[in-house]
Amino acid sequence: MNYVKTKVEDKPENKNLLDVMKDFQNELTVIENNIHQTKNEASQDPLNFGVKLNNRLAFLMYEQGTGDFPPTQQAEQVRVELSNQIDGELKKLDALIDSNVSTINEM
Repeated sequence: MNYVKTKVEDKPENKNLLDVMKDFQNELTVIENNIHQTKNEASQDPLNFGVKLNNRLAFLMYEQGTGDFPPTQQAEQVRVELSNQIDGELKKLDALIDSNVSTINEM
């Protein structure tokens, strides 16, 4: 989309297309930020910005793999809950792509 923007941004008749693309990118960013913390730059940033779904699932996997025992029932419940939340975000992403890409292509 960034490439397309460079090709159409000079023409006033493309304002509607640019607005739709901007809204689409903003919505994509929301979903991305729900799954992954994109603001982390320093080691203290997870404290400042919070831990997102993928980090929580990765830590759970690491923590449950450190011992010589199967995952606890509570860990399995957390894994299922986190997986369901991630799946929900991915479904939102699929729906967003399906509803916007064809519109942008037609424009």
